[in-house]
Amino acid sequence: MIVLGKIVEPHGVGGWVRVHPFADDLDVWGKLTQCWLSLDDTVADEAWKPRKLTQTRVASGKLLAKLDGVDDRTGSEALKGWFVAAPRAALPEPAADEYYWDDLVGLAVSNLQGDALGAVTEMIATGANDVMVVVSGDSKRLIPFLGHVIQKVDLAGRKVLVDWGADW
Repeated sequence: MIVLGKIVEPHGVGGWVRVHPFADDLDVWGKLTQCWLSLDDTVADEAWKPRKLTQTRVASGKLLAKLDGVDDRTGSEALKGWFVAAPRAALPEPAADEYYWDDLVGLAVSNLQGDALGAVTEMIATGANDVMVVVSGDSKRLIPFLGHVIQKVDLAGRKVLVDWGADW
């Protein structure tokens, strides 16, 4: 499963929920007819609960979603905190130089000097830019996912090359 976002609150009284998306491209949401829900975003694929996604829209810059069977505020309040995901096959292929976060987790990170910096353990959305959390033993680095820092992402080779000092 690719985690697409998290339900953060009800919207109105008709069963709509506001979703915090984990990607910039909201067009993906409009193409989905089904999604999967879980309170834990690290569970196995079969533990996610399928739900029909009847409608999505953007209002005042916020992503709103309507799930089948959720018809009032009480129902939408019960979904607060749930993660929303979809199987990889249901999602479009990312454009050149774009990646699903899930594809980046686990990649080995090294710098231009050839120093092994660790592996990507998670991605963080900061608002300004995405950040890779790179861990090696007890060491943790937060490396911005910006064009001038990320020199190459090799998904097939499972590695990322960065312009980043080993002592930063």
